[in-house]
Amino acid sequence: MAIKAIAGAHLTATNRRHISAILANGWLQGESARLSYKLVPIEGAAGQYEFTIGQMETDMWGRPQYRLARGTIQAL
Repeated sequence: MAIKAIAGAHLTATNRRHISAILANGWLQGESARLSYKLVPIEGAAGQYEFTIGQMETDMWGRPQYRLARGTIQAL
């Protein structure tokens, strides 16, 4: 399944593969070693999803923080 970014954050090839695998299994969320993915179908737009990619990291003072990337994709 091919993934096309419509709007929002840049998707790497790895992100596209992970999202494709999640959709191929019929899921709407999944996790890899460091990233968590959440997909929400857009009503009235077949094959389009809003995505959220979350990643835990530390800031420059060593405090944990959660970074989110959001956007819209088309599953072809």
